[in-house]
Amino acid sequence: MASGIALLFPGQGSQSTGMGSDLYDGYVEYRTVFDRAEEILGYNLASLCLAGPSEELARTVITQPAVFTSSVATLAIIRERIGRPRYAAGHSLGEYAAAYAAGVFNFENGLRIVARRAELMEEAALFNPGKMLAVLGADTSAVERAVNLFSQGKAAVANYNSPGQVVVSVDAASANELSKVLAGAGARRVVELPVGGAFHSPMMEEAAAKFADFLAPIDFAEPCFPLVINASAEPETDPGIIKEAFALQITGPVRWEESIKRMMAEGVAVFMEVGPGQVLTKLNARIAPDALSLCTCDKNRVEETIKKLEGRQLCR
Repeated sequence: MASGIALLFPGQGSQSTGMGSDLYDGYVEYRTVFDRAEEILGYNLASLCLAGPSEELARTVITQPAVFTSSVATLAIIRERIGRPRYAAGHSLGEYAAAYAAGVFNFENGLRIVARRAELMEEAALFNPGKMLAVLGADTSAVERAVNLFSQGKAAVANYNSPGQVVVSVDAASANELSKVLAGAGARRVVELPVGGAFHSPMMEEAAAKFADFLAPIDFAEPCFPLVINASAEPETDPGIIKEAFALQITGPVRWEESIKRMMAEGVAVFMEVGPGQVLTKLNARIAPDALSLCTCDKNRVEETIKKLEGRQLCR
């Protein structure tokens, strides 16, 4: 019988002005994490999350620390009340919150790593402008064929999110043309995502190389439970492999659907999204409709989630 819980952490695109406002007001644990983030970063991240402006919050160099910190702050509220998870996974940026949750690094190191990642990715996006397009309703293989035929080096499949949802990265000048090609390949809709560049594609190669150099001297600890890695959709506990995967992830696709299915095959019955928004919870409704999928994006859902987990055997 399936049992066990997996923690899921959202990535860039889950941010919104006002995110976490009732958690910030309602839990000292949440506020404490943001106070520490301000000390580390040197600016008031909480104010940007709570009040914007939205244009500033949408900048990669702000979004990534904001989503990471919001996820860690939410985890601080719930972690003593939910028991030990069997796995953790994060969507793109969310891998860093997953690694923090598993003890791979502390909050300060994690936030500094995320801040540097964001700087490098924003720089790469300014030098090589691009967009990310969510392709809805098309067969995955048809999307792959369309992208491969479209233009070598100008587009790549970035996220395998769920049945019927694949995300493509493309250079900005070619985005409209590719949207038409994808519609012709069977896409019901093509939606531009609120992110700052063509992430998880060859257009991020320079950022990935610089980030690998940045990570090289940083110690990663062995996680206290496995991380299911975006690059491979496999559980991993080797710190060296995790570090390599974090650098590779910047140019490679996020294998999210495979990751969820792998955890289900390993006996996970409950998925809890920890952080802003409900993107991963909604994807799970398509990937794993028989699993219990919970989110923690506001105070009501935090308390509902904890109540649902009370008395449930989560680990084996």
